[in-house]
Amino acid sequence: MQSKGRTFRQLLQDEPYLFTGGIYSPLDAQIAESAGMKSIYLSGYSLAMLNGWPDMGLLTMTEVTKAASMVASAVDVPIIADADDGYGNALSTMRTVQEFVKTGVAGIHIEDQRFPKRCGHIAGKTIVSREEALGKYRAALAERDAAGHVCASLERPRRDHDDVEHQVADDGDAGSARSPASNATSHARRIAGRSSRATARLRACPRSAPLSGAPGG
Repeated sequence: MQSKGRTFRQLLQDEPYLFTGGIYSPLDAQIAESAGMKSIYLSGYSLAMLNGWPDMGLLTMTEVTKAASMVASAVDVPIIADADDGYGNALSTMRTVQEFVKTGVAGIHIEDQRFPKRCGHIAGKTIVSREEALGKYRAALAERDAAGHVCASLERPRRDHDDVEHQVADDGDAGSARSPASNATSHARRIAGRSSRATARLRACPRSAPLSGAPGG
């Protein structure tokens, strides 16, 4: 049986326009499928509102993957899920991809916002550096490839979106000195090193403000 990720990629190639309606529950997904939608989007904004929260990164990865698993098991069409900012840094993003693969969704998209991330409709969004965004994307792609999953989307609002995707893709070229996996591992090690040093500094100075780059939850 063809994976949902491959099914979604085939739809992108075959359909002149692929309408992917946003839903937030298994029942919504079944209604959308019955209405003829060939793919469905699990909306992070709608899922947050369903739980009584604004879309500002307040739902955890565990809560969202639980919903994703229920939605994916309720329909046959491919599901694209909102994975916020990967729920932390590059290390957290690797775990995020692993958990979403288990849900059966066709793919996820990852934003490059700083925490607390916000829905695209909400003012006050800020984004991480290009280096940090690329590190997350490489980590996500490496985990996707390791799991045999075939679909992931990278979202970089308002700043060279195409350049970012191309730069990530270039790392997988035959002529590249390093593969996406080695880049992701290297970046993760650098973040882990910074996190360890940050933890040591925080222990020495408990009143210090939290440092960016520490693992997210």
